[in-house]
Amino acid sequence: EENIQNLGNKLKEFYAESAGFLGKSVIDGKNRVEITVDQLKKFSEKMGNSIQDRELVQEFEEIFIKEPIYKFFTSYSEMIMDMAKDQGKCANPIKFEGGDVRINPETFSELFNTLVHAFTNAIDHGLEPTEQRVELGKDPKGNIIVRFSRLRQGEISFLHIDIQDDGSGVDPQKIKEKLIATGREDIASSETDHQLIQHIFDSQFSTKEQVSKTSGRGVGADAIRNVVEEMGGVIEVSSTLGRGSLLSIVVPESVVPKEIKKAS
Repeated sequence: EENIQNLGNKLKEFYAESAGFLGKSVIDGKNRVEITVDQLKKFSEKMGNSIQDRELVQEFEEIFIKEPIYKFFTSYSEMIMDMAKDQGKCANPIKFEGGDVRINPETFSELFNTLVHAFTNAIDHGLEPTEQRVELGKDPKGNIIVRFSRLRQGEISFLHIDIQDDGSGVDPQKIKEKLIATGREDIASSETDHQLIQHIFDSQFSTKEQVSKTSGRGVGADAIRNVVEEMGGVIEVSSTLGRGSLLSIVVPESVVPKEIKKAS
């Protein structure tokens, strides 16, 4: 509240100092217009290609177009708590780290929507029933932490997303048994535990014996992988039995639209 008041005071000071060139109509609010995000984007695209202009465009987009990334994940908190309750489990709201990273929503909208599978898998496959968690000395409520950060490689900027839970983890032995049951004994016998658990991204792959409304169909992790790879990114899962799993995603911030990819 104090910060908002300070911001309001500074705005009034700016208006007072700028009245001479802004004009009374602007100060009185009679000569202001609202513009859409699309208009802002079109304006930024018309700017030049010099280094100075590119820096100006980046600053323009950072202020007027990009939004804090956490805003696109807050709805998942209520979802995981409701889902856990339906299964006789308990979960805390999602904890966010680095949620103030600003991104262009359009670039990542498909990825963010697909990540619903990461959260449902964390609850359905990973989170143990409350009594079992108590017996294991864990927090009775399951915990999910989502971390956001930026990485740079040369001139390319990447978005890094980690989704970590403290559930039961992915059992590589179950993965191995599933591979053997589907005739892939050579793979099952030659891969490390870490390599084995990457098969959760295989199409139609599931270790659940019973199909429910949220799991068992082998649809989910592969959908995330497909979107990540289409964006030119990488995805990986790491896990420790009894302690939980970590889904790590790295995707470039500038992605070529699908229409352009198809045309080329």
